[in-house]
Amino acid sequence: MSARADDEARWALVEDQLHVPADRPGLIDRWALVDELIAASDRRVIALSAPVGFGKRTLLAQWARRDDRPFAWVSLGPGDGSASQLFILIAAAVARTLGIPSAEFNAETPGISVIGQVVPRLVAALTRHTDSIVLVVHNIHEVKDDEARDALDLLADHLPAHVQLVVSSRQPVWLTSPARRARGDVLELGPSQLSFTGEEVTSLLELTPGAPLPNEVADIMSSTEGWPAGVYLSSLALRRHRSGVSSPLLPVTAAINSAVTADFVRDEVLSKLQPDIVGFLRRTSILDVMSGPLCDALLHTDGSDRMLDSISRSNLLVVPVEATGSWYRCHTLLRTVLLDELHAVEPDRVPVLHERASAWWEQAGSVDAAIKHALAAGITARAADLAAQHALGEYSSGRLHDVTTWLERIGDDSISANPTLAVIAGWIAALTGHSADASRWLDSVEHVDSPPPAPPGVPSFESNRAALRGFLCPRGVEQMVSDGELAASLEPPWSPWHTIALGVLATGRWLNGDFDLALLDYTASIDAAAQTQAWVPLTRMLALRAVLHMDQGDWDTAAQDVTSSLDVIDTHNLAEYGTSATTYAAAARLSLHDSDVEAARTALAQAMHLRVLVTWATPWASVILRLQLVGAHLALGDPRGARIILHEIDDVLHHRPRLGLLNDQVEAVRQQLSEAGPGGRTTTLSTAELRLLPYLQTHLTLAEIAGRLYVSRHTVATQAKSIYSKLAASTRGEAVTRAREVGLLPDDGLS
Repeated sequence: MSARADDEARWALVEDQLHVPADRPGLIDRWALVDELIAASDRRVIALSAPVGFGKRTLLAQWARRDDRPFAWVSLGPGDGSASQLFILIAAAVARTLGIPSAEFNAETPGISVIGQVVPRLVAALTRHTDSIVLVVHNIHEVKDDEARDALDLLADHLPAHVQLVVSSRQPVWLTSPARRARGDVLELGPSQLSFTGEEVTSLLELTPGAPLPNEVADIMSSTEGWPAGVYLSSLALRRHRSGVSSPLLPVTAAINSAVTADFVRDEVLSKLQPDIVGFLRRTSILDVMSGPLCDALLHTDGSDRMLDSISRSNLLVVPVEATGSWYRCHTLLRTVLLDELHAVEPDRVPVLHERASAWWEQAGSVDAAIKHALAAGITARAADLAAQHALGEYSSGRLHDVTTWLERIGDDSISANPTLAVIAGWIAALTGHSADASRWLDSVEHVDSPPPAPPGVPSFESNRAALRGFLCPRGVEQMVSDGELAASLEPPWSPWHTIALGVLATGRWLNGDFDLALLDYTASIDAAAQTQAWVPLTRMLALRAVLHMDQGDWDTAAQDVTSSLDVIDTHNLAEYGTSATTYAAAARLSLHDSDVEAARTALAQAMHLRVLVTWATPWASVILRLQLVGAHLALGDPRGARIILHEIDDVLHHRPRLGLLNDQVEAVRQQLSEAGPGGRTTTLSTAELRLLPYLQTHLTLAEIAGRLYVSRHTVATQAKSIYSKLAASTRGEAVTRAREVGLLPDDGLS
């Protein structure tokens, strides 16, 4: 497959989700409804809710072509319902519409708070762009988790007046709350409004040979109750009946009932097609989107492009994804029936088809689709191999949601059966702050004696295991040095994982007191990271070397490292990565040394909100970071805030007590704090309070927030009271405003 074909394949998956569907002949223009939608431009939210087949997508597309405003379009599919994936798509659509990089919203940053960071940035960008736009989120019934619903609800509450949110769903829409209705913010269109009128039925029948008779219009309206898909299917039946090749109209009064709908599709669509076309459609129904080359590979045939073109020209249930017609999608109604037929008629062929689809998508560069089809084929081992090969690269590209979804679908048993993937699952857990999971996966591979060969692009199993063990540091810093030496010796200099191994080695030597060797290893790690463009570890290694230089009194060299690390963070949009916390903490310490208190406070605020992502999964990083934060708080006259951070250090040491020189530094800080007095007011929030803070921006009750955070209502109430006290606030609104003023929440969107 050519590089261009690879690009087109990946593009087709995105195009079907982020572009207004292409216009096509044979559809009825629903001008009355479109006019109603255009006239409702003053409504904050428009909601279309009706079962499948009511033409929601088509109506929205016709509206987009009639309205002068640009439309930012998102069409959700299965697997898009998490907060992270939902807002990755929304951010991409908004970025397209505004003509800005989607990276500006940091939506793909692993572990980022969607409510606390992504939504405010989206609102800020939409506010700065003063032209009216429409944000469409189609199929929000796919949004199933509370965090995603809360984030979308928050977005709806704070959109500027010139931005309209439009959602469609097969189920009632939660955004149409009584409060929004009472304010007149919502326009709702349901089945009764979306049903075809008699005039629209007549217009559709006029496309069939012969003028429609009044009784035909009445019969179709009676049998379908105006259900658009039923009307269209009935028009096909009428066309065949007039030609003498079909029985009279079948009633579809209960067409919304899936069983009746399926029977009607079989009787009035599939039964009238040539057997080879039915077989083609049935076997390709496993695909979300179709192209000639993909279908050829699936069916071991050729000429699929001509088949797809012919079918789409004769049947509105198979439509082009885009105007050029090289990619197609099957209407949900038809695809559902075809999939049922495939499993009933050719059950043994299903896994074979999924296996072929998996192979094709892997070549096309869509690992997500390849894994999805491998799992559907029941080839879990293949899915695990694919995940092992691509997980760390996908994580580094900001697609953490994809990686975690793969691991969830593959399952713990299959991950455990693949030691290479088990180590990588440990890395993903460690890098996202899931300490217990990281330790569990490391334990699962500690006794593997015959490691499997590593897939292309993945470090050797022994190297990877040693690097992870050193990274987690469960056996103290002496073992960390040994692990770093082993991992570095097994990875060639050109490997992107060589820099991580060297970084583990450098840190272990530092904490063992070997400062000169540590600086040499940090330099080698930094050089390797720059050469392999491993930007995330590069920022951390630069920051760690800067801290070591500051500890030795070499402030000028430290300043160079901090500046370099900040430059990489800014260039590659890493400001919300947990690994950047050490850079900001080092920058705060450096600014305090230079007596630049304002710059120190700004950098400190960044480090403080990122610290929740740095847990005892990486104990050395967690303690080094927090020691810088304690020092900054003391320098700023905030011993109360410093004690909060020291308590977090103690929690890390409870899990990982053997951290070499860091243990001595912690005791020195503890002594310093014992002499510092109680201190006054502080704005330093605990990690638990920082998790709660973004939810104070929402309309959720404390009990509802407790459910989101998996704690008791009493715990949330206590934490909220502490937040109010620290921020000198008496209400939620005041607390949120104060949090923005001191940098604990973005001061660029939700006001």
